[in-house]
Amino acid sequence: MSYHHGNLREALLIRAEEVIEEKGLDAVKLSALAKDLGVSHNAPSRHFKDRNGLISVLAARALDALKDFVAGAAGISSDDPIERLNTLLKHYVLHAAKRPAHFVVLTHPELPRLAGETFTKSHRDYTAFVHSFTLEAQKAGWRSDDDSDQLTLLNLSMALGLAVMGQYAVKTGFVTSEESMRNMEASIDLFIPVRQQEADHREQHQ
Repeated sequence: MSYHHGNLREALLIRAEEVIEEKGLDAVKLSALAKDLGVSHNAPSRHFKDRNGLISVLAARALDALKDFVAGAAGISSDDPIERLNTLLKHYVLHAAKRPAHFVVLTHPELPRLAGETFTKSHRDYTAFVHSFTLEAQKAGWRSDDDSDQLTLLNLSMALGLAVMGQYAVKTGFVTSEESMRNMEASIDLFIPVRQQEADHREQHQ
């Protein structure tokens, strides 16, 4: 990728995502990005204090993109809050498959140390966002007696775990990407069954 006159900050972020997909997060270096873009080695410092600053912005962008993606899908899926929560989690695992660089950044074990306040705020906002969907589903009758904070943590953890296991299964050749997605969606349906699915299940067992 070569850089021509324009937004260097954006070019650095785009190239960083490409490097992550090609080689992993550890391969992201400001000097290497500058070389790839054909600018001086200190040019990135005008936009990012250091590598951690770039990673923090990448993580915040990844989380914001995830939120926009799942919110758009959940918002148009149904008037039923339970189905909206179901759709939100399904689109989390779908986004992880579609944007692997984002997923790598968000699941990096060193992210809490590397990322700063920018990411912390985005993570707080995203958690509150999922919590709001969880509360609405509870008001509609899904696990209404359970603690909403614990359910939110469980929802976030389940989506993350399914995405990790789904990608691992594909990479090892255990299943195809299509089969992996079906399995992940079926797992979400087990935990958050929508009303029509519950009715169909009852009919099958009568």
